[in-house]
Amino acid sequence: HAGNGHESSKSMLPVLATAAKEPAEVMWSQARLYKGAKIAPALGAVALGLAVRYLVPIPEGIDEQAWSLLALFATMVSGLVLGPLPTGAWAFLGATAGLATHILTFHDMFAAANNTVVWLVVVSFFLAKGFEKTGLGERIANQLLTICGSNTLGLAVGLAAAEAALTPAVASTTSRAAGIFMPVITSVSQAAGSMPGDPSRKKLGAYLTQSQFQASTHSSNLVMTAAAQNLLCLQLATSIGVDIKDPFVTWLSGSCVPATLGAYTDQTAGSGV
Repeated sequence: HAGNGHESSKSMLPVLATAAKEPAEVMWSQARLYKGAKIAPALGAVALGLAVRYLVPIPEGIDEQAWSLLALFATMVSGLVLGPLPTGAWAFLGATAGLATHILTFHDMFAAANNTVVWLVVVSFFLAKGFEKTGLGERIANQLLTICGSNTLGLAVGLAAAEAALTPAVASTTSRAAGIFMPVITSVSQAAGSMPGDPSRKKLGAYLTQSQFQASTHSSNLVMTAAAQNLLCLQLATSIGVDIKDPFVTWLSGSCVPATLGAYTDQTAGSGV
């Protein structure tokens, strides 16, 4: 029995050695698969902020705290452009840095959390994502295309009408155009033999894409909730003492005629009618 035990223990040594190596190999493989912050863009964004703060002379009339806030702002904006982290994570780090360095107080940092316009924009983006995920916006577009899609101009007008119909609920031009209508345009164009990256794109796809781009500029101005910047404009007007009663109806009454005429004129001019 002693001999068998000795032999079995010898046979287990390679297994134990392999098991001892596995954690180290796993850790090394995980280190090589690191998917955290992009180091170079992060360092570049931070370096820009530090350069603004310590290398650029502070102009007269601006105190040190205001200049530090500008440096933090430069870091945040450059980080949004370079993308070392997702937007939310980068914003959280910026807020943490501002609080840790006493550039801003906690009250100043989160003052916008009580802003109704900000929350309205956030909720509008949630609704826009819901329209995109559930396919409701695409179904609305397809229904209007069924009604208006007898010719090329009808397709363009139907797409413009569908986007205008979604503007009260989807407060994002990008979500409407890129998330809802571009997939519809791509599928309709390819079904008609108009392929992207090919001379046949001018058959239908290029025209529908251009008309959708032009129509989106008008639909974004049609109603107050059609784009986030509309709500910010109303807030700026209120901050300087402009009293707007029933802003939704007031906005719509002033924009419906020029926005509708502009959208239709763009479609007919583009089609040569």
